Amino acid sequence: MDRITVISFGPLGLSIGLGLARLDLKDTEIVASSGSSAWRAQAKKSGAFARIESNLANVLENTDLIVVDVPTSDVPGLFKVFGEILDNRVIVTDTGLSKRQTIQWAQEYFGQRIQFVGGTPLPMKRMVSIDDACSDAFVDSDYCIVPSDNATPEAIKMVVGIAEGLGAQPLFISADEHDSFTTATTLLPRILSSALMASLSKAQSWPEVARLAGSELEDALSGASNAPDNTASDLEFNSDHVEHWLQVLIKELSVYKDSIACGEATFEEALTNAWEQRSKWKTGTLRDEPALNIPSAKETMMGMFLGRRLARKINDMPVTAKELDSKYDGRKVS
Repeated sequence: MDRITVISFGPLGLSIGLGLARLDLKDTEIVASSGSSAWRAQAKKSGAFARIESNLANVLENTDLIVVDVPTSDVPGLFKVFGEILDNRVIVTDTGLSKRQTIQWAQEYFGQRIQFVGGTPLPMKRMVSIDDACSDAFVDSDYCIVPSDNATPEAIKMVVGIAEGLGAQPLFISADEHDSFTTATTLLPRILSSALMASLSKAQSWPEVARLAGSELEDALSGASNAPDNTASDLEFNSDHVEHWLQVLIKELSVYKDSIACGEATFEEALTNAWEQRSKWKTGTLRDEPALNIPSAKETMMGMFLGRRLARKINDMPVTAKELDSKYDGRKVS
């Protein structure tokens, strides 16, 4: 019997377990380990796992695939243990945001024996606590695949199979691109949210301001609800990308500031451009931008994709209803 081991503290690992259990895999045992009693209780309640242990060693024996869903700062300790007790056939994947550092740890502790294939599931719903976990969290979403240099086609195929089994689309990407892009899409919003919260709460009038706060502010501050230690850990390992994206943001804020000084029309144009770009993103019509050329699982096995990012030429296409939705029609007519 094959065995998949999920090591987790959060909703991603629990959702992966739930998603795999939904597949009703024959001759495959899904087990879990967590240092969190709340996680273990929720996992037991879900019925997704054959066994749930607080003792890590109890679930590592005879395992074939390990899914690591822990804070980045906890990864080296785990990898050290894996390197000491696991045999050559084991495949390790993860869910973290810091692939460059994680791959370095894998090289340090695994050598050529244990196969590491980085993974980042990108759920379609917001996940903050284990209560947010669900079996269909990854259906129709992208799932980043970031193989280490020594990962075999068989190991990559295994992780691709997990992603596809969860209903996701494998997205092959280099470690550096992965870390830059997830910094922009995950860490930067958390920084913005935290900075906004800090700015407002430091105002002398904050208690009065807070009484007027509604759903818009709540949405804007949602990123500040993530565990500070987890975010700080990923910021540390992606400091170069954080600095880059902060510089981009600060430059754009300066443009907005200048636009306000220039008058309503200029600022409205800046807001309109942002509105249209968001609409294109949400409607899936970002056709004017270079895109990642995502290879199929078959191409994966042929080794045609590793570390390669290709720009695709987009053919001229008639404007669709979705594209029309991305055009802001509220401009003032002079």
